[in-house]
Amino acid sequence: MTEYSPNMKPNRGSDELIEALRVLESNPLKKLELNQGFFIPIDNLSVLRISGPDAKEFLNAQMTTDVGPLEEGKKSVISGYCNPKGRLIAVILIIRLQNDYILVTDSKILSNLEKKLKIYILRLKVTLNRDNSLIPFGLISSQVSGLIEKIEKHLDPNDSIFSTIMSGFQQARWQNHGGALIIINRSNLASICAIVDEFMFRGTIKQWNLFEIRSGTPRVTTETSEMFIPQSLNLDLLGGVNFQKGCYPGQEIVARVRYLGKIKQRMGRAFISKNPIPAPGELLFLDQSGKKRAGAVVNSASFSTKPGGELLLTVPTEIKLNSKLYWNGSKNAIELTHTPTPNDN
Repeated sequence: MTEYSPNMKPNRGSDELIEALRVLESNPLKKLELNQGFFIPIDNLSVLRISGPDAKEFLNAQMTTDVGPLEEGKKSVISGYCNPKGRLIAVILIIRLQNDYILVTDSKILSNLEKKLKIYILRLKVTLNRDNSLIPFGLISSQVSGLIEKIEKHLDPNDSIFSTIMSGFQQARWQNHGGALIIINRSNLASICAIVDEFMFRGTIKQWNLFEIRSGTPRVTTETSEMFIPQSLNLDLLGGVNFQKGCYPGQEIVARVRYLGKIKQRMGRAFISKNPIPAPGELLFLDQSGKKRAGAVVNSASFSTKPGGELLLTVPTEIKLNSKLYWNGSKNAIELTHTPTPNDN
């Protein structure tokens, strides 16, 4: 079987690829045409499979959200896994696949997540293992639903892919190009690549990071694990926290912030016009002196066709749009371009 390589390109010129990248990185956004889409191997995401008759009970006792809706036809839920202090160890996409649950999260924290979850299995009838047969890919296109249908038509009905549309934070309030995360069985990889090569460019993780940022999708990495509470990453606004279900690690802290405290930080999106750009975990400040703490970088992506990039970051809830932020003594200002609305705070 031919493995996927991001260096393998469709039979189109480099000028067309550069133009597609320029459209992808445009601000304000230009429309991606059908032949300007990207098909991307998300090699910094990995899959954990949870099986057994007690899998649902086990997950509901560990995650910030309820996996029950997955039995009612919902394709996926975003969730968090916290330490006892309510800090996020991981942000996870949970998928129901037949009788199992598939957990998709950052590859570098998967081992730590697996280790911590296994502690709580106890006498429950649950098995938990990495699943290297399932590969996460990203689609970026203004016609993503049609692309998924086109791919599925070329597959055997027994080999259908899983897909979840990522239409953007709070129903596309944060403008972005359309996209989807798809989970491909390794056995289908070569045939799917042959299909998408007809009308899509093969992208890299850099383009997917930019899409995640523009759609307001939080990610926790090794640099930021146990750094943020769920509300700071807008996880509650994305349906990733259920305040009515039973206990899970850190639940008391997360609930106290909602009912007895005040949310001090929310996740926003920002732009920087020059290189270098700050990495996840970098602390941010309201002035160049580094004395007025503002928040921290959640995710960042540099542009391919011009200097600078975009970021997800935590900021004070009272901060105003277009505020300038600074990092690590840098004179290059980061400009805040998107925040949750006042009603979300």
